[in-house]
Amino acid sequence: MAERARVTSVDEIRKFRHAMGNFMDDMRSALLLVRSDMVRTQNWIEYDQLRHWESTVKKRTKQLSQARNDLNRKELTSDRSTDERRALDRAKHQLEDSKRKLRTVRKWAKWLPGELDKLTGVMQQLNGVIERDSPAAMSTLDQISKSIQSYLALHAPTVDPQSASVSTFNIEDVDLADITIPEIADDHSEDGQS
Repeated sequence: MAERARVTSVDEIRKFRHAMGNFMDDMRSALLLVRSDMVRTQNWIEYDQLRHWESTVKKRTKQLSQARNDLNRKELTSDRSTDERRALDRAKHQLEDSKRKLRTVRKWAKWLPGELDKLTGVMQQLNGVIERDSPAAMSTLDQISKSIQSYLALHAPTVDPQSASVSTFNIEDVDLADITIPEIADDHSEDGQS
């Protein structure tokens, strides 16, 4: 059995259709923005960050070499080399930190394309739903709106209340003697029971 809808306003169907159209437009825009962000993020990881941390590792490697040379020079000329030892420790720490970040960026650069491919597949499915199903839904809403408008445009036949007669029925006017009741066979008598 078909379900029934209680429509109180054709304008509400029009408003819903308009809101649905706006939603679909917003979804298209959102998908474009997500795609743009995906490309920008991938480029940032694979190019900008990778180059930055590779050059930082090279720079910090040179700084470590320079700190070692400064410490060796200071130890040859003097007993006090605490500042140079701190500089060497700081240079080692900075180099290790830069190498760790470079490893992380390389890991992300390998991992990210696969994840973006998965996301692209989901986005293509969503875009397909938007492009395929939204026109059909809009058309259905237009047809519903037109059908309801056509129905509302129908006029019921008019009846002149002066010429119309209404029959009434009153149970007290029925004579029970005129009603015949059919006989019903007794089921017990067939079984031999009385």
